[in-house]
Amino acid sequence: MNKLLFLIAGLFFSFTLHAQDAEICKNKSIEIIHQFNNSEYETIYNQFTKKMQESIDLEQLSAIWPAFVANDGPFLAHEEQKAMEIQGYQTVETTIVFEKKAYKFKLSFDKDYQIAGMFFVPMRISRGNDMDNSFWEEKEIHVKSKDARLPATFCKPKNSDEFPIVVFVHGSGPNDRDQTIGPNRIFADMAHALAQKGIGSIRYDKRTYHKIVNGDDVPIDGLQDVIIEDAVAAIELASKLVGSNNKVFLIGHSLGATVAPIIAKQSNLLAGVIMLAPSAFPIEDEVYRQTKYLLKRDGLSRKDRKELRLLKKKVKNVKNIESYLSQQKIPDLPLSNDTSFWRDISRIKPLNDILDLQIPVYILQGERDYQVTMESFERWKKNADGKKNMEFKSYPELNHIFHQGSGNSYPEEYQVSGNLPNYLTSDISLWILSKNS
Repeated sequence: MNKLLFLIAGLFFSFTLHAQDAEICKNKSIEIIHQFNNSEYETIYNQFTKKMQESIDLEQLSAIWPAFVANDGPFLAHEEQKAMEIQGYQTVETTIVFEKKAYKFKLSFDKDYQIAGMFFVPMRISRGNDMDNSFWEEKEIHVKSKDARLPATFCKPKNSDEFPIVVFVHGSGPNDRDQTIGPNRIFADMAHALAQKGIGSIRYDKRTYHKIVNGDDVPIDGLQDVIIEDAVAAIELASKLVGSNNKVFLIGHSLGATVAPIIAKQSNLLAGVIMLAPSAFPIEDEVYRQTKYLLKRDGLSRKDRKELRLLKKKVKNVKNIESYLSQQKIPDLPLSNDTSFWRDISRIKPLNDILDLQIPVYILQGERDYQVTMESFERWKKNADGKKNMEFKSYPELNHIFHQGSGNSYPEEYQVSGNLPNYLTSDISLWILSKNS
């Protein structure tokens, strides 16, 4: 389920055609919601563009709604709608409400009213453990980054004005400020745990999420726009909110961790960097490895092998992307044909960038993580070659979102509500406080 939604999300910003009539698309969105609820999956599938049908088959589509019902209870209603134009497509956002949870259901339509993009965005919810805020308090703020004004949350220890502060940087995809994955809010949980140890934090909606939800016309061209500049702006804001005798730290997760050394090189305000599950391998290779891992779960079929062969060609195209762009060609690329993203991904050298850092670095890894494996962790350690400013720790029972489990990890784990273990947040807190002196 998580893999499927990630693939659909990857397509969301990859289309470029003319906008269509908003009211027609709003009505079609409601029809499709009813078709989902009535199990009319083939009817929905027949409304997909060819690219969408290549990215998701009927069997996968048929699994989406039952998974929501199983996790979130019966579907109750659709509520307010909002139409917007995103990269030339008419996009409609509809709130859909299940018994336990609500989502922003995004549909993008082409000139023939065919579905060119689909995405479910979990809405912010309160969870039981969030209600015990006797150790922390929060304030809604904004991170101003050039042409964007990103909604954010400032979390601080209650009744204290002296504390170090952390800026959270998201992984790939249009993530909200809490890094919401299924019912889990990883950054919110960590912010609250850190506040109990006397550490403040800023978490903000990622630029791509902000554009989807609010429809603001903010640039999303490449890593510099989508991740790095916004993180640097959040760090600058954090430096103004931190206690006078305290310091600013960065916590990046997944892709946010991988590019953390680049962020640190562009900001001179950081006292330390914590990298949660950073990849030490080219991202396109990681996409291929993850896909193969998931397909092998039930044994590789002929169709699976064909998919892997096609994906391998797309991975090769990433490695030759500069040549394609010099010829003004757009090749087939993994997940989406976002050439600016893959161009930047192909250029970054995090293993080199991290060696330039003189500030403390703490790399943490879940040993059950299938998205970024222990092979990456060992490569980071070998690359450090004894640098005294770098520390490493791995956790046998943790997966990619740093939740506990056993055996091989798979995407459905992310749909189970859980919490970050105390030993993880204690390790992070102790490291920050030790570097804050």
